[in-house]
Amino acid sequence: MLSDAQIRKASLPDGKKVLRLHDGGGLYFRIRRGARGLLRDWVFRFTYAGKRREVRIGPYPEVSLREARARAAE
Repeated sequence: MLSDAQIRKASLPDGKKVLRLHDGGGLYFRIRRGARGLLRDWVFRFTYAGKRREVRIGPYPEVSLREARARAAE
């Protein structure tokens, strides 16, 4: 499981377009490059009808780790 400190310190390595940090239970913290710099958000990945799906929970830090975990558990 991720900690608040790990999330705050996370950065995108040079040459990578996307970094996903797994928290468990399908919840990921995602960092990616955008037109305005780095974008950080929460994503929930799951399988439905045999296909992988991905739902954006919300941007970080507006959505905290605790809140992202609660939304993913719904």
